[in-house]
Amino acid sequence: MKVPANKATGTVSLKDDILTITTERKKGKKTAKIVVTYRVEDARPDPRVADPAFSLTKEDGEVYHVSVNEYGLHCDCKDGELREKRGTGPCKHALAMRAVGLLPKGFP
Repeated sequence: MKVPANKATGTVSLKDDILTITTERKKGKKTAKIVVTYRVEDARPDPRVADPAFSLTKEDGEVYHVSVNEYGLHCDCKDGELREKRGTGPCKHALAMRAVGLLPKGFP
C-alpha cells in the first residue's frame, strides 16, 4: 500500500504483529530507502470497550503510542506531536496503522 508522507513515499505491511514501514525519499538524483520495523501490541485495557490504542516498539527499544479518539489519530512521536500542534495531519506511524487496518479510516 502506498502511504503519502510529506516529501516521501513508502509502503507498509503487517505480518505476525510486525509492522514494516519502508520510506523512500528523493534528494536530487538519489533516492534513499529506509526500512524500519516495529512490534505492534494492543494497548487497550479492554479491547471490547476502549478506543483503539497500540504500542509500537522499534528494534532499538524506542516505543511510540498510537491511538484514535474523538479528535482523530494520535501518536506520541516527535513528528506526531508537532503535526498535532500544527494541524497538519497524522504522522507516518498513525497513517501506517490505518493503512494496515488497525486504526479506522475516516479520521483526519
